[in-house]
Amino acid sequence: MTEKNLQETDDMLWKRRESEEAGENAVPDGSPPEGARDEGEEVTAWMEKAHRLAAELDNTRKRARRDVERARRDERVAVLAGFLDVLDNFDRALALQGAESNQWLEGFEATRAQMLDVLARFRVQPFESLHEHFDPNWHEAVAMASVPGQEEGTIVEVIQAGYVLNKDDVIRPAKVVVAKG
Repeated sequence: MTEKNLQETDDMLWKRRESEEAGENAVPDGSPPEGARDEGEEVTAWMEKAHRLAAELDNTRKRARRDVERARRDERVAVLAGFLDVLDNFDRALALQGAESNQWLEGFEATRAQMLDVLARFRVQPFESLHEHFDPNWHEAVAMASVPGQEEGTIVEVIQAGYVLNKDDVIRPAKVVVAKG
């Protein structure tokens, strides 16, 4: 309990004592907790009540701080997820061009690299999925395929890359094709 809280409690008790001496029954800041019999017990009861209120206030502050941080993280995820669709379109266009090398293709690749750098500054990065075991927390199965030599549940094709924030917070799961037995 802070010194300010102790002073406020002391002031409240003095006001009560003065009002009782003046013949007033009402207490300006509320009534004492039930069960208080004499002045010493009443002071102790008020101090306990003040301690509980201070602890409750501290818990409320901590909860509010966590809620603000969670809201900030959720907003960042929503903003950054919008960039991922643009990046996917770059990947699709590059795949159509194949190995053909020209200025347009080089510019497109440079733009894609720049987008990845921007995402990396926000600690967003793609994660590897091909040949990994399917995990519903990290992957979204869009199809299953029989692939000889592949263990059931192994990812055999990545349709759309998955991305994480801070290495473990999935922004978007990877869309994958999974081997079936």
